[in-house]
Amino acid sequence: MPQFPPLRKESVYFKHIFKHFPAAFDRKFFLIWTIISFLSMPVFSQETENKEKPTYDSDHPERKVTTYLDVHHAVKNINPLKDQVKLDIIRLNRAVSNFKGKIEGADNDYNLIRENYKKGIDLYYRREYLESSFVLKDTRKMSQNLYKKFTEHFQVQVGELLNSCSESMVNNDLKSIDNQVSFDELRQNQYRLRIAYNQVYMADQMTRDNRYDAALDHLRLAKLYAIHVLKNMETDSAKKEAMDKEYAADIIDAMGGLVGSVQTDNPS
Repeated sequence: MPQFPPLRKESVYFKHIFKHFPAAFDRKFFLIWTIISFLSMPVFSQETENKEKPTYDSDHPERKVTTYLDVHHAVKNINPLKDQVKLDIIRLNRAVSNFKGKIEGADNDYNLIRENYKKGIDLYYRREYLESSFVLKDTRKMSQNLYKKFTEHFQVQVGELLNSCSESMVNNDLKSIDNQVSFDELRQNQYRLRIAYNQVYMADQMTRDNRYDAALDHLRLAKLYAIHVLKNMETDSAKKEAMDKEYAADIIDAMGGLVGSVQTDNPS
């Protein structure tokens, strides 16, 4: 007997279907109807997909297209981002409080940062992590802009202090020739001044990378060392007291304290 290949599963399936239809049923019509139904399925799914896409603010067009990977990254990074923005607010609060009125628009910028952070954590606790990450990233940018304002102000201030230090160092260097200033004292002041200049150099490196928060810390240290050099070279006690009052806020700020707080005398 001749050997025939076994029927494919698809053939068995259609044969079973056709067996239940009356003989008058047009099988060609059934096949055409099946193909048309199959081709129309992606159209319905596409319409459903378009309806389910979330809509975001018009000022952030990049938010309109999101994927599962975006949501995954948002959930993974939302906690470190939230902690970083909160730390920015704490650090900016110290700067704004210690130099109140000296930086134009700083108070208003700081209040806007707090309000934006409030929106971000509200979305966070509602478990809308993707939109929360967008808001917190915007807040981080706002914080860096405010850091930049303080950095520019500190750069001018440090430049003036270092110029005064250089002039005083020249005078003390000449006095050391006549033994009016000890060599050890002169060497200590030179060492402190070198540290101050190194801090300024590191701050410049940070500003080139747009890391204004880190630049601010280096400039704080530069101010602290420069002020210490000026006070150490001053021999008039009345002028030393005047310097303590003039640079009180800068010293407290550089040491991590708040002007007017109970910890002002011994800031942590």
